Amino acid sequence: YTFMKHHPQQEDITRVAHAIRELRKRGDNQSARKLLELSCKKINSIYSEDTKTAEKLEAEIKTI
Repeated sequence: YTFMKHHPQQEDITRVAHAIRELRKRGDNQSARKLLELSCKKINSIYSEDTKTAEKLEAEIKTI
């Protein structure tokens, strides 16, 4: 995922990659699906400079 190497929070990219790998193994993995969804939303909110949403999404991600 070299195109995302400049993302300020690389752990988000790692989470996305992990979730995709898990979904490739088991397409019915609901926690991986939720992690992927929330992580992508968080990345989008960071690029949109919406820090409040990014913080809320991070808190939700940590509960998975």
